[in-house]
Amino acid sequence: MDIYCRKAILEALSTTRYARTPEFAVLIKTQEVQSTTLRSYQFFNRHCDADGKLVHVCDPSCSEKRTGETKYHLNFDLGAVLQLRVQRGEAFSIAGHRPIVAGCTTNEELAYIAMACYSKRYGQRHYACAVTEGTKPENLRFQVFDYETGRSRMRAPESFVVYVLRYEAAAYANIWDLAKYGADGLDPTGPFAWRPMKQEDISPPQAFVEEVQADREGSESDEEDAETDSEENELDEEVWETADEGSVFSTD
Repeated sequence: MDIYCRKAILEALSTTRYARTPEFAVLIKTQEVQSTTLRSYQFFNRHCDADGKLVHVCDPSCSEKRTGETKYHLNFDLGAVLQLRVQRGEAFSIAGHRPIVAGCTTNEELAYIAMACYSKRYGQRHYACAVTEGTKPENLRFQVFDYETGRSRMRAPESFVVYVLRYEAAAYANIWDLAKYGADGLDPTGPFAWRPMKQEDISPPQAFVEEVQADREGSESDEEDAETDSEENELDEEVWETADEGSVFSTD
């Protein structure tokens, strides 16, 4: 039972006679997660500066590493988390959630792992990034290819999803595989933590990397084949707010 369903059930039962029974006392104890097998991986990389502050979050196919930065990696089972979607016009809030920490920014804000999402018009692309409390989709920018106009431009996503713990943090304690991936890590959220990237570390499945690379190459090919104008012929109907540099992180 995930943390949200469990909370709703406990709140509903707390006002009934059942709340005074031994069965209710058992129910309020943290439930263990039964699954012991990682089913579907999600991978992220991050870069931190010399002081350990978050600079950049990206997917594993990103090989970029700036001078003076340290590279870390994190992976988790999608079955052990939930995706909190934030639409345009909405602001991300951690209230009532346990989002997976991406790191601490240079502004001393906690940032959280997210995925920016684009519609079919932009190839249904998804970009790894990190967001802070109050971030809106309008604050993010990525270079995307518009299949309707045949042009590439910087654009805000339609939405983004933030990965949050599905269960109480203590419920993961007895799952050996999750504990292994979070062991000796940094900036932990429940069982999931960041580890410095080393040569001997297990790489993400080659199929995952090839899928991301093929997606990018396909977009680049479409851009080359499409007829593009040297300058915009019409103004964009929407005006986007400028991202607050230092509080919102995304792929370059």
